[in-house]
Order: sequence, then structure tokens, then C-alpha cells
Amino acid sequence: MRQRIYRYMAFSVVALLLGANLAHAQGGVSVIFTTDIKWQTLDARSSPAQVTSDNASVLKSQGYAKIGTIIASKESKRYDPEITQQLQSAILQKAAEAGGDAVLFTRTGEMAAETTGRHKSIVVSEGTVWRHDPDLAKMVDLLGVAADRIAQDLEKKIGSDDVFGAMFGAPGEPAKPAAPDAGGSFSSKLGKNINSVEMNVWMSSLGTPEIHRYSDSYFYNYKPAGISLKFNTQDQLNAIFFYSEGADGFSQYQGDLPYRLTFQNTRTQIENILGAPDDSGGGVINIWTSYHSKGIGITYRTKLPDDMNARMYHIYIRTP
Repeated sequence: MRQRIYRYMAFSVVALLLGANLAHAQGGVSVIFTTDIKWQTLDARSSPAQVTSDNASVLKSQGYAKIGTIIASKESKRYDPEITQQLQSAILQKAAEAGGDAVLFTRTGEMAAETTGRHKSIVVSEGTVWRHDPDLAKMVDLLGVAADRIAQDLEKKIGSDDVFGAMFGAPGEPAKPAAPDAGGSFSSKLGKNINSVEMNVWMSSLGTPEIHRYSDSYFYNYKPAGISLKFNTQDQLNAIFFYSEGADGFSQYQGDLPYRLTFQNTRTQIENILGAPDDSGGGVINIWTSYHSKGIGITYRTKLPDDMNARMYHIYIRTP
């Protein structure tokens, strides 16, 4: 994990590869293109991109550069080959507008998440977009090599646990988050409507949910992914829960947690990182703590208020 973080830092040094989202909708088909090439404006192609079956290594050897990813979706009650064709056509056209010559599909015409309220599913196709541009391909390769070298240098210079902990919030060390956004990319989803294209596409990538409804909210539980989404009565996402292994029948969430916490941290270590909570409770139920200013809350695997060796049951991020 540490090497991945160093490489990410290195790419930030070499070039701004943050990516931009380009979306459009036509005929009920929604298309989102995310670019990998932020430092250069690419000219659009005059004709639709072509479907390729060559893998990434072959495409690179032929002078192609990967310029982004693309995904298209359309609501449908059932699988329909015509919709799959519509998605492919929309993707190839949008890829060309983004400067692409070829699309390597990673999935085509798959049925995805159900849309709450209207009880419809969506059909999804997605892939990577490639541009035949040997000079650009060389530049992308050079950026990758440079990032690897910088990452190695960073690891040599700041690879000790003390320095690494001070920068990234290792257990027992004061946290210095990489960004003020405690929930990372997930925070951008908070407040979004479940019926939006963005939410449908994202939720489809999480798998098939268990849905539980209450008078003031409802939850989409993705137990294999270790994630639960809480929506209010206006269908807006207002909290995301990340579960540890076995908690409420969930598998453990495998991604990064807010403030570089891990499920192995004890309550003592967590409070060394986050400070004292703004609010806490439990005893009859599991001990919980809330950090209102940080927009997160943590529940522990204990009902004893003084058990500071307890580990996380789950952690959540929420809207203010």
C-alpha cells in the first residue's frame, strides 16, 4: 500500500493527472468519459472510434496511448440486444469526441443495479479509450517511468515508520490527512440523488444490494463490498458506512478509510489520531463516537465505555 501511495505522490509531481468527467445523454443513453490526459488538449476525431479486441500491451506496442475510461448506461426492465448496440454506438461516438480511435470494452450490455422507486434496472457497457498517437504514447510511458523513479526516491527518503506515520496518519501518530476531505472520493457522492446517472453507475459497480426501509430512511447494503449507503426520504445519500469483517454480516471493506485509519487500530490509537470525540454513547449497545466537525462517526466492537483496546465495528461519513 505504501508503494502505491508513493507512486500516487510521484504522478502528482510529474503531471496533473486528475482527470475530467465529460458526460452527455441522448436517447435515454447516458455516457460518462473520464480522461487520463489532463495536461494536454486532444483534438476530436472525425469518425466514431472502433472496437478493438487487442489487449493493452498490444495496443501500446502499436503506438496507442490510453487516454481515459468510458461508461454508458440506459434504463431497461430487461436485457435487450438493441440497447447494448445503442450503448456501444454512444460510447464509440463519445470516445471519438474525446480524441479516441479505439475502445477496448471491459463489459457490454450487463444488467446492473435497480433504481429505487421506479423498479427499473439499467444496462451498462464500459471500456478504456485509446488514441493512436506514438508521441503521446511515449510521453505516457515516460511519465510512468518517472513516477516509479520518484516513488522509489520518496520511499528511500521518507520510508521510516515515524516519517510515514507523521505524513499519513499511521497508528499512534498525529494524523496529517492528504486532503481535508475525510471521506476521499466518497464524500462527493453525499447529497446525490439515488436516481441520478452518476449514482446508478457507481452503485452498479458495488454489486447487488440488500434493501432495508424505515420510516425516515432506507439503506442499500452491499455486504460483499463492506459498504452500506443510507438515503433519506428525499432519496438523497446522507451517509456511507464502511464495515469490518463480520460486522452485521458484512465482509470487510478493502479500500482506504478516512484519515488513514485501519480496522486494526484500537480506540486509543484512533483518538490519538482524531482527538477526543464530540459525542459518544452506548453500553447497552456497542460504544459509538461521533466527530461532528470531521463528518465521521465510529462504532466499536465493545459495550464497555472504558475499553480503549476495542477495534472498529464500522466507520461512517455523513452530510453535515
